[in-house]
Amino acid sequence: MLTNKSTNYALTIPVLGPVPAGSVITSVNYSWNLSTLPSGLTVSLCHDTTATCVNVTSSKNGSVSNFNGLDANKKFIYVFRVSGSGSIFPVAYGMSDQVIVNYN
Repeated sequence: MLTNKSTNYALTIPVLGPVPAGSVITSVNYSWNLSTLPSGLTVSLCHDTTATCVNVTSSKNGSVSNFNGLDANKKFIYVFRVSGSGSIFPVAYGMSDQVIVNYN
């Protein structure tokens, strides 16, 4: 739930199932959705920490190659942020978020 502007809201997407050691990412498919899209919204998809991210604001679903070659046995994080100050109205609720990682 996004309630305040200028606040980072992080949603962690854990690794599900066993991923063999040494596996590397070959592609990442993602989707995200909110109940409303506040003006000033930015959405980033990050690998393991918020230091390695790609901006996915312009497309609620797609495929990215930015993480290719990175460790496939790490979580992903969505970071939602609305620029400005004050409260977000109406409040934006998370609807559905998904990350599918292909790896070798």
